Amino acid sequence: MKKKQKIMLYRIIITAVMLVVLQFLPITSIPRLIAYLAAYLVIGYDILRKAGKGILNGRAFDENFLMALATLGAFFLAIWTKSGDYLEGIAVMLFYQIGELFQSYAVGKSRKNISALMDIRPDYANIEKDGKLEQVDPDEVAVGSIIVVQPGEKVPLDGVVESGNASLNTSALTGESLPRDVKEGDEIISGCINLNGVLKIRTTKEFGESTVSKILDLVENASSRKSRSEAFISRFAKIYTPAVCISAVLLGIAVPLLRMAFSGLRTDLPPQEDQTDWEAYATYSDAVPSPNNVPYSRYWHGYTFALRLLLCLFTFTNLQMLLLFAQTALLLWTVLLMVRRCLQQLIPAFAVSWFFMSPPALGLCLQYAPVSLIALLACSLLLALKPALSRSVGLPVFFALIGLFVNYFDLLTFPVVSLSFPLILLIALETKTTISFGGLMREALLCCVGWALGYACMWMLKWGLNFLVLGQDGIAAVGDQISLRLSAGGESHSRLDILLRNIRIVTDKTAYRVILLAVLALLLALFIRRRPRRLDGRALLLLLPLLAPVLWTLALSNHASDHTYFTYRNLCGAFFALFALPALLAPDRTPSL
Repeated sequence: MKKKQKIMLYRIIITAVMLVVLQFLPITSIPRLIAYLAAYLVIGYDILRKAGKGILNGRAFDENFLMALATLGAFFLAIWTKSGDYLEGIAVMLFYQIGELFQSYAVGKSRKNISALMDIRPDYANIEKDGKLEQVDPDEVAVGSIIVVQPGEKVPLDGVVESGNASLNTSALTGESLPRDVKEGDEIISGCINLNGVLKIRTTKEFGESTVSKILDLVENASSRKSRSEAFISRFAKIYTPAVCISAVLLGIAVPLLRMAFSGLRTDLPPQEDQTDWEAYATYSDAVPSPNNVPYSRYWHGYTFALRLLLCLFTFTNLQMLLLFAQTALLLWTVLLMVRRCLQQLIPAFAVSWFFMSPPALGLCLQYAPVSLIALLACSLLLALKPALSRSVGLPVFFALIGLFVNYFDLLTFPVVSLSFPLILLIALETKTTISFGGLMREALLCCVGWALGYACMWMLKWGLNFLVLGQDGIAAVGDQISLRLSAGGESHSRLDILLRNIRIVTDKTAYRVILLAVLALLLALFIRRRPRRLDGRALLLLLPLLAPVLWTLALSNHASDHTYFTYRNLCGAFFALFALPALLAPDRTPSL
């Protein structure tokens, strides 16, 4: 047993003893948790370390990650339910390590046997010339030649004994411990060891066709012969493991949310007294057609149309839960696709930037939900179908559709998020390819222009509808609103002051500030750890998604001044670009899957 195996055995014994002792100790609450955590760390610290390294290296969903997730999940459930039953999590890890120990021991024994088997390869063959023995390479011996095998030497080639008697050790080939006696006329195979007597053997096969060569060939090529099945298992695991993890998360979230959602299912239209139920939660109640107001107003928010239809089926609270569930599912799916596309180095930046937007508020506010869902859907589609999108509709058209739908559902909350987040992921995907700086810049600019055209076209369509319904007054109202939104927001505040006020929504919160500094430190540490010999200049194109929300806020400073509580979310795209810059500057040629 090797040193590592002995250490593992000691850890198993110590953990087992600790578990037995803890069953009889009268401790509860925090001391009990600390004691069981100590036992857990004794047996599972190496698994946690390997799982962390796997996540950093892009191999998140392996057996170490699953074991860490399962056992830590058991601890979390014990803490959540306040049951104090931490034994299950430790027992799973303990039995896993016992299995790993047995496997390691078996593999070690097999390696020893293979090493012993490799010793059967003969180094030379004796050929008698002019009464003297001459050592030659076994490959040079022709079929029908006479070779001489002296006591203690290996039989180099298959053949027939011409003269002499001897005992042969065949244990390396057959496993038989008793020697085999041979005499003149007996067939003999290569790889045996001559224990006594001198044998003259007429060869019947070349060295490449001899028994020892075929055995060694099977041993040396065993791994390649298994490659097809191993490749299938690897491909299957890449799909199965993430699917199981995501299914588990969704199951834990979906069951309570769906139960809440469908408990309020309505089978008919709202009664007259509930007619304003949807209007009470809409930002602008005159944004949709109803018997008592103007069909189209200067603010036409498409989400209110969807809201009125959905509230025929669900209560407001249940609809909030469904939207929150949809956002969570899309977030997890996007992160999974980032791992699959070898963009795991961007996950911390993506997660923190989205966290700054307050995801619960995005899911619970019916005005914010469409923008966040469109942005996440765009990210996931781009990660999953980028080659197909490039070949079919084209990426600029795809971004134009994003801008069009964002403008339809909501106008000025934080629409730039739907541009900056997908654009950052597009730049990250392209840095995995051989596209030039100029080619990537042209592609990114076309996508920005496409988004802007889609956004503007939908706005134009709304102007046209206003004109059809309200005539010239509708167009004048729209023009007034554009002029108002493009104004500086009053004499007391400059555009730069309003931009800084939006930024301070994030930086003035202590928790956000700590997270911001921690992420920047982590990304800088990873950048230094990579020690790149050269930087990828294409990453500088992240300035586009970084500047887009800044310019948007400066241009619409009046709106950003009046509605800072939600317009600051536009700048979270700039945070994502800033966080992603260190990761993309260091070149990583790992191709996306």
